[in-house]
Amino acid sequence: MTPVFSICPKHGYLAGEHPFCPICDQELLARKQAEHNRVVTRFDHTMPSSIESHSTSHGDKK
Repeated sequence: MTPVFSICPKHGYLAGEHPFCPICDQELLARKQAEHNRVVTRFDHTMPSSIESHSTSHGDKK
C-alpha cells in the first residue's frame, strides 16, 4: 500500500489527498473575513448618522 499525500507549493508536504491546501484555505478565509469586518465596521460608523438624518428629515413632513 502506498501512502497518499499532497504537496502545497507554499506549505510543502500534506498528509492525505487534498485538492487544495487546507492551510492556504484557512489563511485566505481569514484574510477575507478581516477585509469584510473592515468594510462592515466602516459602514457601521458612517451609516447610522446618514439614516438618522434621512429619517428625521422625512418624519417632519407630515
